[in-house]
Amino acid sequence: MLRIALVTESFLPQVNGVTNSVLRILEGFARDGHEALVIAPESSEAPSEYAGFRVKCVPTLSMKGLVPVGFPQRALEPLIDGFAPDLIHLASPIFLGNYVTKIAKSLEIPTLSVYQTDIAGFARHYGMSIAHSGLKKWVARIHSQTNRTLAPSKWSCLDLEKSGVPDVHLWQRGVDSVKFAPAKRDKY
Repeated sequence: MLRIALVTESFLPQVNGVTNSVLRILEGFARDGHEALVIAPESSEAPSEYAGFRVKCVPTLSMKGLVPVGFPQRALEPLIDGFAPDLIHLASPIFLGNYVTKIAKSLEIPTLSVYQTDIAGFARHYGMSIAHSGLKKWVARIHSQTNRTLAPSKWSCLDLEKSGVPDVHLWQRGVDSVKFAPAKRDKY
């Protein structure tokens, strides 16, 4: 059994790829008997627990048109230290995850980061090409500070490695074969 602090940049009530992955991971932790603490951005609708695990919310910085961003705070270090995790799991780390990597280093706790969101690609797509290079370096620096990075495709693994991120491993996504069983297919 492991004690895992899961730090996510996106959580309920936001529904997106990062949140969905985090929910499935937490359900897997519960099924396998692990203990977890979730650290996520604050929302008036955020649950105080999920899959039997406590959710600790941190203040957010809201930017118009974007999902709320978790704001790092000093209270996180005693929270994490008091939980005494064996591992810190960083789900799509940006601001909050970047801060927690520093806490993990000072407490000598191993970290696993999951690359899920191509922030630099989004910036380029939405006409902010000037920010693309800086964001790409920022994301690579965060993942370079963790012990291992998981990425969803061979392309993203290679892209991270080209950006100088060490110890990148492929973590492909799957399909819930119960929810999406062929027997449930709509023939029309």
